Amino acid sequence: VGDDQAWSFDNAVELTFINDGVFQVTTSFNAGSKFRFFTSKGWEAGVNYTYFQNGEVDEYFTPANDGDGNFLVAGESGTFVVTVDLYE
Repeated sequence: VGDDQAWSFDNAVELTFINDGVFQVTTSFNAGSKFRFFTSKGWEAGVNYTYFQNGEVDEYFTPANDGDGNFLVAGESGTFVVTVDLYE
């Protein structure tokens, strides 16, 4: 959920379960937009950039430095395959 979904859970993009802790989605991002992942609907379930910063994060996504730990889409707008591994 983020700028591209008007920060609304009603517009959230759902990731597909791949295997234990691994999820994937093909979705569009606008350059400069901010977002974070959620494990369920509700602000308390947010999984932000700081959760992943010691793992592997594509250079396309950087910290938003917005005080909330969101991701920033640092590359060009487009459609991308995003894989999230909650254990890596």
